[in-house]
Amino acid sequence: MNKYVIPQPMESDIFRFIEQNSTHVTWIYNLEDQCFDYISPSVEKMRGYTLKEAMDQGFHESMDAADFQYVMNHLKPRIDRYEQGEESLQTLTHEIRQPCKNGQMIWVEVTTTLLKNPQGRVHKILGVSHEITQKKTQQEIEQETQNLFERVYDFTGTGIALMREDGSLINVNSGLCKILGFPKSYVMEKIFFDFLLADDIPVVKEIFEQSRKEKNFDKKIEIRMVNLHDQVIWGLLNITGINLLRENHIHWIIQLEEITARKKADEVIRLLNADLTLKNNEMERLVYVTSHDLRSPLVNIQGFTNELKVSIEQLLNQWEKHGWPEDAVSLHSIKNEIAESFDYIKTSIDKMDKLLEGLLSFSRLGKKRGSLQTVNMDSLMANVVKSYEYTIKTNKIRVELSPLPNCLANQEMLHQVFSNLLENCIKYRDPLRQCEIRIGAKIDFNRAIYSVEDNGLGIEPKYHQKVFELFFRIHPEKLPGEGMGLATVKKILDLYNGKIFLESTPGKGSKIFVSLPVKEKAG
Repeated sequence: MNKYVIPQPMESDIFRFIEQNSTHVTWIYNLEDQCFDYISPSVEKMRGYTLKEAMDQGFHESMDAADFQYVMNHLKPRIDRYEQGEESLQTLTHEIRQPCKNGQMIWVEVTTTLLKNPQGRVHKILGVSHEITQKKTQQEIEQETQNLFERVYDFTGTGIALMREDGSLINVNSGLCKILGFPKSYVMEKIFFDFLLADDIPVVKEIFEQSRKEKNFDKKIEIRMVNLHDQVIWGLLNITGINLLRENHIHWIIQLEEITARKKADEVIRLLNADLTLKNNEMERLVYVTSHDLRSPLVNIQGFTNELKVSIEQLLNQWEKHGWPEDAVSLHSIKNEIAESFDYIKTSIDKMDKLLEGLLSFSRLGKKRGSLQTVNMDSLMANVVKSYEYTIKTNKIRVELSPLPNCLANQEMLHQVFSNLLENCIKYRDPLRQCEIRIGAKIDFNRAIYSVEDNGLGIEPKYHQKVFELFFRIHPEKLPGEGMGLATVKKILDLYNGKIFLESTPGKGSKIFVSLPVKEKAG
């Protein structure tokens, strides 16, 4: 039979239409003659070869060399078993690569059917091929993506596992094994609850029970587990429940991040904070008691000094009337010395009284924190400036007040902060030029940054931090004060998550910045 002649059954109009329009290629290979008996014309669309060129190709030329070797290795055993009665082997589908005329290699899915001659021997193969290159490329991309995902999944530091309802593990990654310290084979033999501390098992099971009531469930919880070395470790467990309604059961995806180091650090911080709170309370109590107890004898000293002064004045008046002893120093001289001594005593008492009063107020700041509220800073600063109106006018001080954003603090305490800052600007003004004070602000990352700037005496860099220390004064001999203003400001700001810092140049002035939150922290 001429191998280029289409078999008679294919000559009908229906088959001719299929041949000319189908994207599939139909072919018949003759095992006895080792050639193609028939190839449908659609081969030219799929591979670029003309019908004659395709028919002239040998079986080995019609496919990739490695695929040809695979087909030949499996074809004879398949034929033998089919001839012996295994009917299931008559038709099989497999994927191979075929060369195109342009040199490219395409993937095709081939369904082959073994045909027997009247003697019951397989003599021909009927095949239907269709191109699946795009499908294979997509599969390769998906497989590569899957492989990459699995590598990331397996080597991430987070422990990940897929778990059944009963706690048995379907799969775990190396991250979970590393956290627990056990090999994967050992972990897979256990259930998840075997690794939990006994006290935490009911809590976790309760969460799993909740997930049964919802289609999709996600929950985070801190748990304790026991590792290979019988050590208790802390983990942040993220539980995602997937309700498979079609199968009427739940799978859980669990992600575990070890937080043992963080929990230990948190505990250390908690203990330090507790110790610090205790010490602060003790210090505040000590300062309060000391200040309070010192003021009592000070009042006595002040009272008895006044009585002593009156008595001495009476005695001197008596002597002045009835005569002064001849061997005594002059009355005028002793009166001056006594008056001067009493002036020193009064000044010292007044100073000590102010120091103790300031120290007592400073110790009470923590107890006067007050409630947090959104403070209208335009209104507050206007009131602060108004309270110094007389001093500002008298000294011809120029105050420039810009619009200010609101912040989160306590209005009463914040009024004290900015009153102290404005008072410092006035107190430390340069007498050689007109005093100018500028108050402004900006918003930076959910914080309000207020600035109070003056053109006063300025502060040397070495004192920029010391000015916030209790009782520190730069010019105690020149200017009045107890050195508590900026220390008080700093302590108040600490109560409201505030910060204060300084820029200053001697002879040019100072600029103090106050940073406060504009809203409460989340969580």
